[in-house]
Formats: sequence, C-alpha cells, structure tokens
Amino acid sequence: MLVAPPAPPLADGSEAATEEVDEEALDDSPLAVAALEGAATRILGLDPSLSCGFSIVQLNASGEILSIDMGVLDVSDKSLTDGARCLELQRLLRPLLSPRPDHVYVEPFFGHGRQCDAISYMLRAAIAMVLAEHEIVAAEVPAQTWKKTIAGKGSADKGEVKKAIEKQTSFHFPANLFIRGRWLKFRSDASDATAIALHGVRQVYEGISFAEPLIVEAPGLPKPRLGKVLEMAPLEVSPPVLAPIVAVEEAVDSPPRPERVLHDPFACTLVHGCTLPCNHTGLCQPEADDGRAPRGVDYAALARRGMKRPRA
Repeated sequence: MLVAPPAPPLADGSEAATEEVDEEALDDSPLAVAALEGAATRILGLDPSLSCGFSIVQLNASGEILSIDMGVLDVSDKSLTDGARCLELQRLLRPLLSPRPDHVYVEPFFGHGRQCDAISYMLRAAIAMVLAEHEIVAAEVPAQTWKKTIAGKGSADKGEVKKAIEKQTSFHFPANLFIRGRWLKFRSDASDATAIALHGVRQVYEGISFAEPLIVEAPGLPKPRLGKVLEMAPLEVSPPVLAPIVAVEEAVDSPPRPERVLHDPFACTLVHGCTLPCNHTGLCQPEADDGRAPRGVDYAALARRGMKRPRA
C-alpha cells in the first residue's frame, strides 16, 4: 500500500484524489451496476463535480430498498483540458445508465461569480447531454432540499449527512471506493449522491423502507466492497426498584381495639343518648303534641324528655 500526502480540496468543492491507494491499478474500465433480481425500480442520484458522486438505489415492487450502490466518477486529472474532462465524465457515466434508470436526480449548481465556476456548469452540461442520449429527463434537487429530507436540516454538513444515512440503513458505508482503477479511501461525494438518491425515493414513494437483507456496496474489481452492519449499542435498562415488603404485625403489648358500636339506623343521631324515632336519614322525628308530623327536629319534645338541645 502507498500513502500519498494530503492535498487541498478541488476548486469546485469536491475532494482531492490523493489518499491511501493500492500500489498497482487494477482496471480503469467504467463501473456498471447490474439489475438485481426482484428489482422493479431503479433510481440514480448524481452529485456533479470533478469528483462526481453517484448512487444507484434499486427497489422491489413494494417500494422496499433492495440495494444501494455508490461510487465516484473522478475527472480531476490536471493534465486534461476542461473539454477532455467532460468527455471523460460522459464515458464513465454511460455504463451507469444501463439498465436504464427510472428516475434520475441531480444537484444543480448556483454560481458565485468565480472563475472556477465554469467547470461546474460544463460538467452538468456534459451529464445532461448523456441523459438526453438515453431520453432521460433528470430532476434537479437543491442541496438544502435533499439535506433537509435525509439529515433533518438544510445546513447539514457532509459528515452529518453520512451519519444520517448510516443510521437509517443500519449500515456503515464501505471503507473504500473503486476510483480510476484503484481502491481509494471513501469520499463524501458518494454519500452525498446516496442522499440525493434516497431523496428521490421519498419523491416516488411515501417513505423509505428497507428489505431484508439490504445490500450496501461499492462496485469495483475484482469484487465489490460491502458496507458493514452498524452495531447499535445495547440499551441499558435499569431494573425497577421495588420497595421492600414489610410485614405488618400487631404488637403484643398493644391495647385491644375498641369494639365498633353499631347505631340503630332508625334512632336519632343528633343528641347523644336520644332514642326517639327518626327517619331513614338519621334525623330525629319525635311526635308533636297535636299528633302532626313535625318538620325537622322537635326540640320542645326533646326538652320534655329531659334531653338538652345540642350546641351549634
């Protein structure tokens, strides 16, 4: 293995190609992604730049994602003219259009008046020409839009986008990508393109769901590099704290409980010791002198019987 010195980002914002590489290039042939068995829909996401990220998402008839393939189409060779870079990007892109994708989503470019903006417009024009050859109409998705869909905010950086995808898929991205015939260190251009493609899935279907098993890989030679399953930290659930059960025992020397005195339900309860008849509510109803039923308590009758009027 050779380790190349780090290099600054390219003028268009894409990542430079100086990373850990294999000593010998395997093959510089364009990459292709074969149709997966059971796949009914094919969505291509592109993040155009000199390090153009791509991602192909294949879904079954139920709208579940079967596989996610990603990579980078690198045309950052400084020995090439801008026209040659556009031709090289077209050469690398054509194999990804067979089988023909059902939907293509591309991030547009908004210039800032810089001299280096010209190549960004050229690369997008080159992509549009190849898509026109295959009679494919691409939908443009601004960065703030697909970042909001995938990472929850339009200002998410590349690292946050990558982590959001890994959390949703429960897969780590492959550690390496097959770029210009070599397995190089993973570039965030590929994860951005994957986010664009997943945003496209949300546009075609109501949500994002994954089939079992899900395939996450980077195509290349001699064989693809697979993403590893994301190991989720087990949730630490504390056992519930139960209060100790204390047996309630009656003390030996405790005084005996007084017996409950049951009152006659038809005896007066307003005056202690009164035994005059009462109604069902417990109110005293002594007979009046004239034989008529009194209203309320007849305290005169109580006085004749030696009962005192209760204090208010």
